[in-house]
Amino acid sequence: RMQNRNYLNNNNMQKGIALATCMAIVMGLFTGCGKKNDLQIAASPDEVQKGRYVETELSLPEEWKDKNISQIFRSGDELHFLVAGGSEGQTTLEEWKLGEGDTLTEVTKDWLKAFPEGKDLENSDSFTLLQDAEGNQYLYGNCYRDEESSSAHLWKEAGGSALDITPQKWLEPIDMDGYRFYDAPQYVTLTEDGLLVGLSYFSLDVVLAQDGSMVSSQESDSLIDSGTLADNKWVSAVGDTLYLAQADEQGSVNGLLQMQLDGNNGAKAKGVIPFSQDSYSSAYFSVLEDGTVYAADADGFFHCDAGDTNWQKLLEGIDTSFSMSDQWCRDIVALSDGSVYAWFGSESGDKIMIYRYDPDAVTEVTEELTLYTVEESFFLQQAAVQYHKQHPEILIHVDAAISMTDKYSGNADYQQIYQDLNTSLTSGNGPDLMVMDHLKLDTYASKGLLLD
Repeated sequence: RMQNRNYLNNNNMQKGIALATCMAIVMGLFTGCGKKNDLQIAASPDEVQKGRYVETELSLPEEWKDKNISQIFRSGDELHFLVAGGSEGQTTLEEWKLGEGDTLTEVTKDWLKAFPEGKDLENSDSFTLLQDAEGNQYLYGNCYRDEESSSAHLWKEAGGSALDITPQKWLEPIDMDGYRFYDAPQYVTLTEDGLLVGLSYFSLDVVLAQDGSMVSSQESDSLIDSGTLADNKWVSAVGDTLYLAQADEQGSVNGLLQMQLDGNNGAKAKGVIPFSQDSYSSAYFSVLEDGTVYAADADGFFHCDAGDTNWQKLLEGIDTSFSMSDQWCRDIVALSDGSVYAWFGSESGDKIMIYRYDPDAVTEVTEELTLYTVEESFFLQQAAVQYHKQHPEILIHVDAAISMTDKYSGNADYQQIYQDLNTSLTSGNGPDLMVMDHLKLDTYASKGLLLD
């Protein structure tokens, strides 16, 4: 630990710093999310309480070995998957559902099986399958092939086959500054009133799912007062309320917008659920039919009751795969029983992580340490997660004086940071471990502030 202790000589000082630095490399962690309610960590075994969320990995079927997950979604109150596969430029699609005992069963409907040999599905696994209250299905695909023709398609299940009902707006090219592009949605969702809502970089389109006719279209910039729409996957429509994630100038999500869908007038502002991020990471949301919202990022898993604006932390980020830098989240889906499923991509392929409340699970952490680093580091964060997995009783908080957002925005005041660090060290309130990058090693050692 950092103590007021003099080194015997320069060699001992260097050995002490090397040891502290090595330990820091092994033990790094995102800071906890201070603006959301933190989990309480038991200080001793006598205070351990049972019951907490636990992360487990879903075992995927052998049939998916050479296929990719294209979508995870909620159908009724079941978790469904759209899986894409195929070879020689052809793509086939399958729908699967998760049942009791976490078993996966194929439930592909005939119209999806009868798709004409992947004719318009070539070289892509980017598809969204939608289903209305009557069980009618729709498929949206946007393959982004070239500038010569639009690759956006919307199909409707009709008499056991696929009927193309792509809105004309998505098929017409737009020329801007010498470039040609198609203003087709990146993300689509379906309302209970049979409206298909599509969001692109430029527009929010509302389409009548029955025949693909355009109901309304408005510029996406008109949906927000400040900032931008988050670039990761948007959320969903529940009833006549549309949920969109809003980001600040640095790209951090700062609110979940609630938009009122108003017939031919598109969407109007209805409310906002404030959100904040301590870590430099994407945030993902899932909204239940009753308006309950679940959120996840590298800070942890969070829950917000319907009609409320306060977030409750369910699980620390270090106990989730969101803290791992060698895999990336693509979407999350929550079910009414409180379970949440996260779809991750990695070099080894798709992974599905399950987050469920276990009434018998206990918090194993009995010791917490703090690691100070001047600049936030993915490397330290990854090392901390791996260390915690090997030693679940030890939790190391990384106190990064400069976030990646501040670093790249040029807002960091290094002089103030050094002054604050010196104050904490001389007052005896310093961290347990320090990374000496960006710090003058000799100066701190000569003042007797570092342990040999």
